[in-house]
Amino acid sequence: STVEPARVCGRAWREEAAAAAAAATAATAAGPRTLIDEMSRSPRNGRASLAADIEDQLWEVYASFATLGAGVDHQNPLLTNKTWCKLCKDTGLISRRFTRTDADLIFTKIKLRGQTKINFDTFRRGLHFVAERRGLQYPQIAEVVIGAGGPVLNGTLAEHNRFHDDKSTYTGVYARGGPTKVDNSLTQSNLTD
Repeated sequence: STVEPARVCGRAWREEAAAAAAAATAATAAGPRTLIDEMSRSPRNGRASLAADIEDQLWEVYASFATLGAGVDHQNPLLTNKTWCKLCKDTGLISRRFTRTDADLIFTKIKLRGQTKINFDTFRRGLHFVAERRGLQYPQIAEVVIGAGGPVLNGTLAEHNRFHDDKSTYTGVYARGGPTKVDNSLTQSNLTD
């Protein structure tokens, strides 16, 4: 008999999660595709995993959120709580039945003790919890995440400002090209002469 990820709890879950994290760390040396293959053969899935192309698409969305920002290892991307909550918000998982607080609690539940980031296997386990909380099946949640495509980046575009953008309105030093660090026309020797 198989055990659904949502049913596993306590010490047994921590031990299995630690073993999965160790296997994932060892598998990442060969690249993300190998990591996905290892996870699809994992007995913890309980039933056959999604098709390989869907898993690849899910990996792409996961990696796009995990590598959002600077200074991230692109070979072994990991999600923080902040990026997990952003993923849930940007993919449309947040609703009345599944709030940001629920997303935060699920992240706390799935991460290993003492860790602040989750890998792809743990991310998939988290999607199982999201599916259970929203009353859907895992493949439906995976399709929603894949359908979003990646993070939504919001920024503002400044309006045109005549005094800043039109260089013909510049006055003073800036009309002549701006200040310089070394001014050849005025030196101490020129002032004393």
